[in-house]
Amino acid sequence: MFNGGSVFILCSNGDVFKLDVEEEVQAEIIRYFSEATIPLLKNNGIYEFDGNYKPENDERLKISHFEISDKIKNAIRNPIGVNSFSKTNGSFPSIKAIFVGEAIIKDGDEYFQIGFQLFRKNQYLTCSGRLNLFFTSSTFKAMTNYGICISDSVECVFFKGELIFKSFYYARQIFDLTSYYRSATDKEVNNFLNEKSLYFENANTFRDQSNMWVRRRIARINDSNILNKYTPDAIIRLAKSSGIEILKKDNKLYIPSDKAKIKTILGFLDEETYKGVFTNSLYLANSKRKIE
Repeated sequence: MFNGGSVFILCSNGDVFKLDVEEEVQAEIIRYFSEATIPLLKNNGIYEFDGNYKPENDERLKISHFEISDKIKNAIRNPIGVNSFSKTNGSFPSIKAIFVGEAIIKDGDEYFQIGFQLFRKNQYLTCSGRLNLFFTSSTFKAMTNYGICISDSVECVFFKGELIFKSFYYARQIFDLTSYYRSATDKEVNNFLNEKSLYFENANTFRDQSNMWVRRRIARINDSNILNKYTPDAIIRLAKSSGIEILKKDNKLYIPSDKAKIKTILGFLDEETYKGVFTNSLYLANSKRKIE
């Protein structure tokens, strides 16, 4: 995999540069990426990403019909035409990721397979306030030149129009995946506070506590249309049958200000809070996947 490929750097501003290295070093980097990419491309255990499911160790997620920048594609197509990574205005550009890949033509169609490694701050070998010591002959010497470290990991793979990854957290640090991860906007939170079937003990407190977890549930509750499909009385009955207490005030579902209770109620409305059938214990799931 990636035979004869070059090594590229994706910068924070979206620019792409070629990393000039010695031939044997380039071959070693390609080997790193190839070995780390192969497990991500296994046929089994890949599920479409919807923001609900956290994959197990042997599972992966994918975003189909993913659009990747032309700068990345063109670099893979024509490495010779890519500028080398070097100082710009006296300093090196900020690195977001390292990638290698190849463009494959088959039956007249072109597709790409590209492995991306998230570049972390600790991969800079020369950072202010520390000394990098390397052993030579019989003593350690300080390295003062700019340097980077490339690990043997790959966070995500672009393959035949799909972005495949294990961790959304790391993948989104390489690509802007905002549009694939639905989260309630400020306007949606305010609209939720004015929902006719909900009574909030303190709207300002709820708004202040609307972190990413809460906003994600608000978005999914809105998308499911649960609050329009079921009356407050019906929801309260269903919650009671699941061992969850939801109170009513002014013929509306009562949303208290207590953070834990908010999570329980929103989790129930999003079908993530449930009662164990054997232990009768109440659980709040942090991941779910619909079984076809």
